[in-house]
Amino acid sequence: MTTYESGLDTLGHMMFHNTIDGELPQSVPTLTEYIKEKGYFTSKFDGDWRCIYSYGFARGCDQYVYQIQSMGARAEHEIINAIEHIETFKDTDQYLWMTVGDLHDIADGFDLSLAVQKNLTLDELEYEDVGKTSVKQNYSCGKSQRYKKTIQYFDMLFGFYITTSKRIIKMMK
Repeated sequence: MTTYESGLDTLGHMMFHNTIDGELPQSVPTLTEYIKEKGYFTSKFDGDWRCIYSYGFARGCDQYVYQIQSMGARAEHEIINAIEHIETFKDTDQYLWMTVGDLHDIADGFDLSLAVQKNLTLDELEYEDVGKTSVKQNYSCGKSQRYKKTIQYFDMLFGFYITTSKRIIKMMK
């Protein structure tokens, strides 16, 4: 997230330690600050527990909505929030950054949405040791399938919400 927002590599921003909290240097302008400077209304909807406000990711945001994914900012909530936001500010030039953390549930061994679970075989649902950190986990065919099915679930949600939003807008006219 820091590299995306700052344009710096890890050595440039020095925010890479998993137990030491830091902040993006104030001297480094963020992508969101550049976009805001161009006249856009900037918003960030965030459910990623490592993207907290104090890290500097919200600099330049006119609106910053943060809630930990496991506490209510799951994909189905964030997607509808984003669509409602886009519709609410449709007459404004917008930049919206939405983050969902649902894919982290797979590496962390948490239960997935029932809509995802129903599309997996028992073998694909089998519990696996999550290990110390996701980047050090061994390849898993089951987890790979869970990632694919979760992404398909996201696609279904986007399609459903966009189609429904269009119908509601038509009815309101």
